[in-house]
Amino acid sequence: MTPPTTQERVDAALDYAARGLYIIPLHDVIQGHCSCGNPQCNAPGKHPRIADWANAASIDPAQIQWWWTQWPYANVGILTGQRSRVSPCSMSTPATVAISPWRTSYISTAHSLIPRW
Repeated sequence: MTPPTTQERVDAALDYAARGLYIIPLHDVIQGHCSCGNPQCNAPGKHPRIADWANAASIDPAQIQWWWTQWPYANVGILTGQRSRVSPCSMSTPATVAISPWRTSYISTAHSLIPRW
């Protein structure tokens, strides 16, 4: 699978933001290692690049474009919870989905872009 280009990542982030989903930049993976620099990282490419991400998440196109100017290979994260009106879920097997109660977290789109609806 070919990773998305910078432009595809920015386009996806802007599209999600236009739909009211708050965006955060996530770390990316470089030669098999997380860009956070921690060799023991337990979530490579799947955790926020920014401090206070729950409050810093944005739907502002200028902010989103600035983030991807700073980190062109950042993965796209979507804030979950009341601000984005999205509830996180986890797939334990292909046949089961567990929906978590409303809480603030984020959806990592590290390996593929979330399908458009």
